[in-house]
Amino acid sequence: MTGPYREAAPVEHEPGKPSRYVPLTRREERLRRVLRSVPVVLLTLAAFVLERPWLIAGALAWGLGVVIVTRLHARALNGRLKALAGTLARDGDPSLAARSLEAIVADARGYPGFHCVALLFLGIAKARGGDADGALDLLYVVQKAGWLSHRALWMAWLLPWLSQLHAARNELDLAEKWL
Repeated sequence: MTGPYREAAPVEHEPGKPSRYVPLTRREERLRRVLRSVPVVLLTLAAFVLERPWLIAGALAWGLGVVIVTRLHARALNGRLKALAGTLARDGDPSLAARSLEAIVADARGYPGFHCVALLFLGIAKARGGDADGALDLLYVVQKAGWLSHRALWMAWLLPWLSQLHAARNELDLAEKWL
């Protein structure tokens, strides 16, 4: 040991994906939606039990505030995602796009659709940056989550990339599966 610092303790890597890469399940998303409405219900109930009609205004303001903040956040995520998708489409720097998409992935976890689209574009950016294994991991997370399975446009992005990445790894049987 030299200097005033001690050696760093060994860090054990926990298996599995970081939570920011795991989309919410439909059950978790429904639970979040219900929990978001609990204060409105409690304030309304308190207004009737305590006979304080002004608490209804508080419940309405709370509910309206939640809706407005949620919509504004979703609109901001959509704008950021479109800008980065455009960067990837115009042959922009994939490592720069990947760093920015990491931030969107972290911000969009509460919006499973946006989260999966951000993971899809992050996988594409990693693939274009040369990390085929990392890209395949992310694309499989998107595919298994199921949030995009009924949206043909996003599946038209996902399936060819899965096929191309397997073909690049000489896994032609898996590549044919995704075509």
